[in-house]
Amino acid sequence: MLHYSAIRFLIRVFQKQLKLVLLILPSGKGSYKSQRPNSLSFDFPPIIKHLRIDVGLSDDASHSVECLIDHDDRAIIGVEPHPDNITLLKRGTAKFHSISLNGSYIRKGHIIRRIPNITSLFCLIQGAAGNVKNIKKRTFFSAFPDRGNSSFYNAQSLEASGNTVDKVFEVDEFPLSKILSSIDFKRFPFIESLKIDTEGHDLDVLKGCGKYLSKVLYCRVECFKGDYPQTRYLDKAKMPSYVISDGKGFFDTATAVVDFLEDKNFVLISSKPGDYVFLNKKLSRHLLNYEVYPG
Repeated sequence: MLHYSAIRFLIRVFQKQLKLVLLILPSGKGSYKSQRPNSLSFDFPPIIKHLRIDVGLSDDASHSVECLIDHDDRAIIGVEPHPDNITLLKRGTAKFHSISLNGSYIRKGHIIRRIPNITSLFCLIQGAAGNVKNIKKRTFFSAFPDRGNSSFYNAQSLEASGNTVDKVFEVDEFPLSKILSSIDFKRFPFIESLKIDTEGHDLDVLKGCGKYLSKVLYCRVECFKGDYPQTRYLDKAKMPSYVISDGKGFFDTATAVVDFLEDKNFVLISSKPGDYVFLNKKLSRHLLNYEVYPG
């Protein structure tokens, strides 16, 4: 087993190598402008066969990168509210996964893929999905140092998450039905995968799909159910009402999501903590006709 100091040394070496990789990549100082939910427009190349939606990108869009690194026939609509994360999605970041819309590349570790038309394959929307009828402003709490834990809920603490709230600002909240209603379902009969990681807002995001949820083949939702000692430090009053917490470590965001999706004809097919996967039973026939998968 590696000694702790040796592990730290290897991590530092890897980080330095990542920085060297970034130096030889385009600087990412272009002028790509993310879309806003009040003016959506999608123009996917003819080669695209399947669409995905990735809600909650953080600063590295890791799920989207995992898809695009291996496939030429997928396009992704990504949704992210935090302006600092939007900046890094345009520029690129020194993480294991990275996307640079200005530099036209994606990276997974040391694997770099240059994609000249990347903005046709990955459409970035700045805003937060939720269960609202129209676009509205809503207070948003920025987490530090992990911006990926930022959310609508002022629940960050060093004891619970290792984060603090460093900024408070307003973002546009909108229903996913705005995106889904803009998709040409004659060309794309279904959305291959809807991934949601919104730090407790996941059920509201699903509800905001409205009738278009029936067009989604797979749903991947950040859910937890079990004993998580750090959740003892969460203030239940600051969490979504559907969250179950006994204040002693038991924490459940899964039950309400599972109940909701089962009522919409989805079946739970994987319950990996933090990554529950659901299949739309009414669309399961497409598994025989297309090469599709949730990840």
